[in-house]
Amino acid sequence: MEKPIVSIDLDGTIADTNSYFADVVMERHGRHLHKSDMVNYQLHTLFEDMSREEAEYIFKGAWSGENWRRVGLVEDNVPSVIEDIRRKYVVYVCTASKGEGAVIERWLKEKGIRYDRFMIADGHSGKLLNGADIYVDDYSDLAAEIASRGKRVVLLKQPWNSSFAEKNKDRLISVADNWSDIRRLLLHDAIQALDR
Repeated sequence: MEKPIVSIDLDGTIADTNSYFADVVMERHGRHLHKSDMVNYQLHTLFEDMSREEAEYIFKGAWSGENWRRVGLVEDNVPSVIEDIRRKYVVYVCTASKGEGAVIERWLKEKGIRYDRFMIADGHSGKLLNGADIYVDDYSDLAAEIASRGKRVVLLKQPWNSSFAEKNKDRLISVADNWSDIRRLLLHDAIQALDR
């Protein structure tokens, strides 16, 4: 039997680009911003004088030049959890990031994250075209879209999706508080659902 495919998002799910964003905002604007303050996926809305374009430029900057060295993991155990997941799944790392693919792949290698395929999707909805059976993401709108198409999704709870996560009643969306939860959901719960 072929292994099912799990598609795992990069920014906010594997890579802590939100902390990178906060550091750059401090450097450029002298404003303190903590990850817990990021209660909206559209981070430019946290500041009256920040445009969507500037916020996107800062995020894109995480994956250009040498900035990738400043990006950490969302949790230290991400590489070991993904390695465990690879025993039962084919793992895609799929991102809609506008960053440089070679830079992202170098970061993944440096962080010890092994995967079966790396993909840059054309926008968030483009992730749905990669043929995965289950998705792991932090973007609640995408999670809802995935579920509406009959696919399972594990939503990693973050400040920007916590309101959605707490209200979620969709049986196809499982909320994970952390990467240990992701391991449990994918290796025990979700795999059993795929076998039904």
